[in-house]
Amino acid sequence: MRTIPLEKSPLLRYELDRRPLPLELRDTYAMADPQAVEQGLRPDEAGIDLAFVYESHHQ
Repeated sequence: MRTIPLEKSPLLRYELDRRPLPLELRDTYAMADPQAVEQGLRPDEAGIDLAFVYESHHQ
């Protein structure tokens, strides 16, 4: 399994900065829970572990 160093993780930067999701994570989030995206929920509000989903889709 490929791992991303934490300091380079787009998810970590997103969580720290509360910026909009990077495009690659937006696509991952949309695949993981389309209804939450439609409702405008952030991944943490929807209870989605994006890091896990991202890693499992990008091995």
